Amino acid sequence: CTAIVRCLNNPDHKREITVVAELIIIRPSTCTEDGKGVYEATFSYGIPKDDSEEVTLSRSGHNAQRVSATPATCLEKGIYAHYHCKQCGRYFSDIECQHEIEAASVIQDMIPHDLTRHPAITPNCTTGG
Repeated sequence: CTAIVRCLNNPDHKREITVVAELIIIRPSTCTEDGKGVYEATFSYGIPKDDSEEVTLSRSGHNAQRVSATPATCLEKGIYAHYHCKQCGRYFSDIECQHEIEAASVIQDMIPHDLTRHPAITPNCTTGG
């Protein structure tokens, strides 16, 4: 960007110069809260750096990804369908991220084994045991 530099002795003496502004992040924005930053200007031609401007960094909103359901088996836990924000790590039941849910609530318990007892068979000369 550019800036107008005026002489301290004579305000009619002015010159347009190039300004390089650097954004310094003070507090990064999150999914739900605004952040804070400061633009600091560096002037060319040996003019001392003396200008800064505080800015608000807008919240980004959740970046929810749909996680498909995986059914539980007798060997592994399953997962219920849900939405997960990769930025903040929170879980939601809806794409709009209005209904937060506990991480543990997306896990489906393993299905218990269904065991059947078979009586012992004594082997003989025509059948095995």
